[in-house]
Amino acid sequence: MHDLALLLFAFLWGLAGRGRGGPAPSRAPIPEPPDVLRTSSAPSTSPWPQVVPAGLPPFPGPQWEYDEPPPEVVQQRAGQLLTGLWRGGRGTYRIEQTSGRWIAYRADLVRGGKRGVVAYRLKKPVAAPPALPAPAPSRPSAPSAPAAPPVVNTSVNPPKVSPVSLPELRYGMGLRPSAPSPDVRLAQQRLITSGARITADGRFGPATRDAVMSHQRRRGLPATGIVDRSTWSALFSG
Repeated sequence: MHDLALLLFAFLWGLAGRGRGGPAPSRAPIPEPPDVLRTSSAPSTSPWPQVVPAGLPPFPGPQWEYDEPPPEVVQQRAGQLLTGLWRGGRGTYRIEQTSGRWIAYRADLVRGGKRGVVAYRLKKPVAAPPALPAPAPSRPSAPSAPAAPPVVNTSVNPPKVSPVSLPELRYGMGLRPSAPSPDVRLAQQRLITSGARITADGRFGPATRDAVMSHQRRRGLPATGIVDRSTWSALFSG
C-alpha cells in the first residue's frame, strides 16, 4: 500500500513538471507587411533636348514664321506632341522634319487660354530676280527701239497668318530681359502698321497695352488691352 502511494505521487509529480517545462505550443507565423511603394519627388525634365539641328537658324528667331495654314499632317503631329511638350512647361519646343519640312512645335496657350501646340516653319528665301537678256546689237539701217525697263514688283505681301491659331496675349508677357515673345512681336508689328508708335521688341508692356486698347476702340471692340481672337482678326483685317 505504501509503495502504491509512492508510485502515484511520482506519476503526479512528473505530470506537473512536464506542464511547467514542456515546449510551448506552436504559433502560426505573423505575415510581414507589404513593401511601401515609393515615388520619386524629383521634378520631371523636358522630354527632348532643346538643341537646334546643325544648319538651322536658332529658334525662336526672325527666320521662323507661323505654319499657316498648317497641313493635316502637321496638325496630327502637334496633337501627338501636346502631352510631352507640356511636361516641360510653356515654351518647351521640339524641332523635327514633318512631311519633308523643318517644323518647330512649341507648347503655348491658344484661344480661350487652353494648352496647345503652335507650329512654326522656316521662312522661304527670297528668290533672286531673273537676269535680263543682253540687248541685241543695233543695225545701221534701222535704229533699235529703246529697251523697256524691267518690271519690278514692289508690293510686299505679309505672311498669311490665321488669327484662329494665334495665342491670347496679355500684359506682362515677354517682359523678362531674356525671354521676348515672338507672338507679342507679331502683334506689335501689326499695331505699328496701323499707326501705333511703339517698338516691336516682343515685350507686352504699358505702351503696347495702350496701343492695343486704342486699336480696339477704333475697331469698335471692348478696350480690354488683351489681344484675343477678335483683336487678332482686327489686326490682320485691312
